[in-house]
Amino acid sequence: MGRLGTPEDIGNVVALFCREQAGWITGQVIYADGGASLMTPEVPPEIQFG
Repeated sequence: MGRLGTPEDIGNVVALFCREQAGWITGQVIYADGGASLMTPEVPPEIQFG
């Protein structure tokens, strides 16, 4: 995302799971890292960062 995460970003993820509509989300690992976990050294940075 090109910026550091904020407490509000994490709060939004937590709020998502508190909603009734999220009742079917179970057993998942959610990476709230702005997409950093998708970066790989095999892909040139100019492609990853756009």
